[in-house]
Parts: sequence; structure tokens; C-alpha cells
Amino acid sequence: MSQKICTFVQKQSTMTATAAQQPPSLFKKANKNPKKISWERFAAKYLTREDEWKYEWVDGVVEKTKRAIAMYEKQFNILANLRDFFNDLLSSGRASGYLEPEIDVLFLPTVHRRPDLVYFTKKQRISMAHDKEEIPAFIIEIISSSDQMTLVQKKMRNYRKADVKVVWQIFPELEEVHVYQGNEMKIYTGDMICSASSVVDGFELPARAIFEIPAEE
Repeated sequence: MSQKICTFVQKQSTMTATAAQQPPSLFKKANKNPKKISWERFAAKYLTREDEWKYEWVDGVVEKTKRAIAMYEKQFNILANLRDFFNDLLSSGRASGYLEPEIDVLFLPTVHRRPDLVYFTKKQRISMAHDKEEIPAFIIEIISSSDQMTLVQKKMRNYRKADVKVVWQIFPELEEVHVYQGNEMKIYTGDMICSASSVVDGFELPARAIFEIPAEE
């Protein structure tokens, strides 16, 4: 083998070895043109799928969000605290309607989301039973450490465009609640009162109560 060929082979080997040491993300091809599917195909394929992913449909593209397994216990406790509080309001006659987890909602003609909790009035429930689309006025999202902030902000844009009145973003690790009303956002912690009473009568409670862990029996 000639010296030139040997030198070429050595250079190629060095380049290959160097490439192998680089982070894999540097060599991933960006998917600039994601495959689009119709709402009907998405509904048939993904709406009833139960696995480690949450599936949403935005402008014809399927968005997959990894469910954070380690968050399940905290998330369940937060959901339980909120629903217990809402049920107390219902039983005392101070509020009405439904606060339900992971309901599939078409917020815009090309935007499907599945929020962690949504509030619907009785009137909206009847309308939906007759196959009409309804937009919840109050949404609660529990933000895990695995959620991408870009996706979180994209959801907020969708909610604002759909005229959702109040959105709570709950951060379990920080024990913070970010309350959005229109274009305004305020952060609540500790004894600060988080409110959605502009939509649900009486729905206001201290931030700490959302994260409270019940005593063992």
C-alpha cells in the first residue's frame, strides 16, 4: 500500500473515532418536515392509546410528551387535593360543574390538547353530549421536570388563542403555582391565595394546600 493511501486510511480512521466520541445529538438529523395526519386518523390511532406517552395533535402533527413516572405519586396527590377541594365546593352548593382529568379537547380547528385538569359547566357538558365542541374556561397543568418549556409555552399560546379564561401551571418541585389570566401571570407560593373564582365560584385556596401531604392513618 502506497504512503498516500496509508495516510488517507489513517485520517479516515481518526475522523471516524472522533465522530464516535461526539454526543449522539450532534449527528441526529432534524425532522424539518414532520409527517402530518388528519384529525380522524389521529383520533382512531391515538385517543385511546394508553402507554408512557401523552399524545396531542397540533396543525396535523402528533406531539408526544413523555409521562414522568417518578412524578406519578406527586401528581396524583396534587390532583386529589384539587378535586377534594372542588368536591367540597359542590357539596356545599358554592359551585357547580365538572373538574375532570385528561379530557380530549379541540381548542382550535387544528389543535387538540389533553390538559391535566379541565373545568366544564353543566351547560357545556350537555352541549358536548350532543357532539358540540366546548372550550373549558379553566385549565390546570402540572409541570414535570421532563416537560419542555417550549412545548409548555406553545400550549399557553393555544389556550390564549382559544380564549381560555384562567390557566394554572403547577410546579411540584418548586411548590409554585403560576396563574395566568389573559396576558397576565402571577406566581403564588405558601399562604398566597390562588384563585379561579372569576370562572368557578369559590375556587380559591392557599398554594401550600395544593401540595399538602395527608397524614398517615
